[in-house]
Parts: sequence; C-alpha cells; structure tokens
Amino acid sequence: MNELYRGHEIVFLPGEPKSLVIVDRQTGAELPTKVTALPDEEDIACLRRARDLVDLYLEPQLRH
Repeated sequence: MNELYRGHEIVFLPGEPKSLVIVDRQTGAELPTKVTALPDEEDIACLRRARDLVDLYLEPQLRH
C-alpha cells in the first residue's frame, strides 16, 4: 500500500517490522529518514507519522 501525500510518495517496505520510506515525487529523492512501526501499531498510525514527517519537511518551504 503506497500513498501520495503533498507531492511525496509514502512507500511501505516488505518485511517486519513494518517500515515506510518517503520519496519526493518531483526529484525522485528518498528523504533521509524512515518510519518504523511500533510493536502492534496499525498501518494507519504508521502512515500518519509518515505524513507528519512530510509536513515537518515542507514547513520551512511554506514559510517563504
């Protein structure tokens, strides 16, 4: 399950524990961070944390 969010693709990686990477769709660059699910964390909660990281990454750009 992948999701597009604010110009970024959030990609679930195979394997355990669940983890996600975030890719800037415009440049194809992967953000230098990864979200890893906590034990028993549902996909939607992990996805929400990835969206929060995108928001944090974009925050300085939105100030200008």
